[in-house]
Amino acid sequence: MDASMLDHAPTSLAIDGIAWTWRAVTPAGLEPLLPFVMAADPSGTEALYWKQEATAWLDVRGTPRGIVGVECLAGLTLALFFYALPASRGDGRLLAIERLRWLELARPHRSLDASLAIIGESARRLACDTLRILPHAATERHAKVALDERAETAGFGPDARGWIQRL
Repeated sequence: MDASMLDHAPTSLAIDGIAWTWRAVTPAGLEPLLPFVMAADPSGTEALYWKQEATAWLDVRGTPRGIVGVECLAGLTLALFFYALPASRGDGRLLAIERLRWLELARPHRSLDASLAIIGESARRLACDTLRILPHAATERHAKVALDERAETAGFGPDARGWIQRL
């Protein structure tokens, strides 16, 4: 598989009794995600620059990177993450999550738990040895608290550079 992108075809995984799908986002798929970005950002500032920042993220040459959208069974986008595959430094292949956004429409943490499981599955599909969620990936205060609460349950451990999981 090309390490620069996860598959653009939807992939499905049953998590907590619900089928979740995810796919790599193309530049043409950015505009439909704007309502999700607006809903996931209580300050409203991220939505102002969404398309510009996401286009720039997808357009960078060099470090393989992408954006993945996560949908629930109903077809609603409830999460997305920006990822990068920086050059390995001798400790194996790393999948770095630079931005993680999600919405909870059902029980608390259902979308976050699904996102963390999908991030782990994505790392395995990309043959990564290490998965890191960077400390600035979740910016909103309540999101940081939720990530702190749920990351360990998903197999991550805290470290000085965010949350880490060895695969």
